[in-house]
Amino acid sequence: MRILAVTTSWPHSEDPAAGKFVRALHTELVKQGHSVTTVFARHDLTEVIGFGPWGRTIPTIPTIPDSMRLVGLGGMESIARVMGVFRAYRAYRDLGASITHAVNTQIHDADVILAHWAAPTGIWAGACVGESSIPIVAVAHGGDTRLLRRPILGYLSRRDLRGNLAGLVSTNAEGVRVVGGAARLPPGRIVQTPMGYDDEFFRPRNTAPSRTVADDAPVVAAGRFIAIKGFDVLIEAMNGVGRRLVLAGDGLTRGLLAEEAERHGVDLDMPGQLPPQELAQLFHQAALVVVPSRVLYGGTEGFPVTALEALACGTPVIATSTGGLPDLFPPSHLVPPDNAVALRAAILKQLATPSFPQLARPLEELTCRAVASRISSLLKYVVSVESERHGAD
Repeated sequence: MRILAVTTSWPHSEDPAAGKFVRALHTELVKQGHSVTTVFARHDLTEVIGFGPWGRTIPTIPTIPDSMRLVGLGGMESIARVMGVFRAYRAYRDLGASITHAVNTQIHDADVILAHWAAPTGIWAGACVGESSIPIVAVAHGGDTRLLRRPILGYLSRRDLRGNLAGLVSTNAEGVRVVGGAARLPPGRIVQTPMGYDDEFFRPRNTAPSRTVADDAPVVAAGRFIAIKGFDVLIEAMNGVGRRLVLAGDGLTRGLLAEEAERHGVDLDMPGQLPPQELAQLFHQAALVVVPSRVLYGGTEGFPVTALEALACGTPVIATSTGGLPDLFPPSHLVPPDNAVALRAAILKQLATPSFPQLARPLEELTCRAVASRISSLLKYVVSVESERHGAD
């Protein structure tokens, strides 16, 4: 199948961790025999049309405005706070125009469009399809559900999605309800799943029945250093725990996190962005992995894959009750977001008596390979049904 993927998030020189889960999915789809072309939002002029294990990549022209890159593409509210409403609207409009232009150059050679983020990317893709019969399947990652709940922007986005989407992949139950409801999709055209973890790297270190780590093993968290990850709350929670904290990652808030650690007297190590094999090794050595994701401007992460990667390594995990985490984790391993006191209590409890959560679904169903297979089945089903429908017309 010829898949034309569209995304505003893709690894680049300034942030190699951005959109890793998107690239991992496309890589697995290629492995499963699909042809994948990805149109992505360009960050700098060094990004050109390329090829890799994830298929062909086509950057937009022009590049993302500098003012948008400072706050990321996660939500209109955060961009508007920095740029102002009218400048933010113009920036989004210009980005949308560049994406639709790139999609229009490739759409003739596609069987289906896979749009990461139902809004706005799914809406932009819909503007390209026109009278053609190419179906659009959107992936709701979290930020799009926030946009669809807004009074004015949400109404306009819901209107534009209605009739545009032929299928939906959502990383959490809220996305199924909000995006699936807006697009009026039946259950058979919706798949709910986190983006998968790579079991080539993230797996138990050995087959021993019990896990042993050093008495002074660190508490670990990993991800991009951006506000929605909640790492500042974790640093505050570590005050008085008596363990070293390792934050694996990088980003604009690195200096602020270092200052927070000094203020709270926390022994903090930031080794930078680690390749998968080194991150897996860090998880093996950890006493505990924490996923302290928070609610930001009314939105959440879809599902932080770090939680799956750590569990696959056999490491205990504590997470916050945001995004898709409550869909998979039991309440015993969840704490309220932005609550350092509750998080500290949960960390101390886990360090004293480690326990593993009973997940709502087995980890074997959540590998990149398994997730890509489910999405592939949805894409094939949607293409078949839409082809029959348009043939009957």
